[in-house]
Amino acid sequence: MTTERSASYRILHLCNYSVLIVALGGLLGFAVFAGFWPPPPAYLNASEISSYFRENSFGIRVGMMVMFVCMPFYLTWTAVMAKIMERILTDSMSVLSQVVRTSGVAAMLTLMLPALYWMTAAFRPDSRSDGEIQMLYDLGWFMFDPPFVIFAIEWCAIGICMLMDKREQPLFPSWIAWLGFFTCATFISVLLIPFLTTGIFAWHGLITFWLVFVTFFIYLFCLVPLTRKALLRLEAEDRGKN
Repeated sequence: MTTERSASYRILHLCNYSVLIVALGGLLGFAVFAGFWPPPPAYLNASEISSYFRENSFGIRVGMMVMFVCMPFYLTWTAVMAKIMERILTDSMSVLSQVVRTSGVAAMLTLMLPALYWMTAAFRPDSRSDGEIQMLYDLGWFMFDPPFVIFAIEWCAIGICMLMDKREQPLFPSWIAWLGFFTCATFISVLLIPFLTTGIFAWHGLITFWLVFVTFFIYLFCLVPLTRKALLRLEAEDRGKN
């Protein structure tokens, strides 16, 4: 194997681990600094929402900046997954790897934009009306949750690719594909947040918040070591060709 190919694999491994920056940085900014774990409920009125942002203005701004800076690394993770999918698929006409790439770009934006809205709400909160702060908070959630459907498109494409692997021993075990499909199924619940302010399907609810986010992180944390193993196998395949 050439020196250039070896360097490419080192970069691929780094790209795989970069999703941990997304996950851990997102948790640090969203949950720890901003205190959005759980988030202020959807049923709070404008006065209550604005009070939260005024009292926690600095922490929210720090948290949202951390979140904003970490989210672009979702692109580097998407790139390595798309490259592996290309190696799995033998049909040159397959579009699945392109679906992974394009949906990954869109998904990354849906993680970054809410951070900007919430950062804006926490910036100079004393000069904004209660209604303006509430509107920015709501807008952040509408940009954050319903677009999880984009993640569903990407992760379903990844799962389908995994199951299409014709190797005697596939690069990925089938259970991770099905875990991805289950995680995507939970994302359907986020489409209900514009219609509910209480209950399990509100943005702070048992299903739409806790189940969705817990499965989201479980899937990513499970996939990282499996992707590392897949890359090592591909690297061994390439060495065997030389």
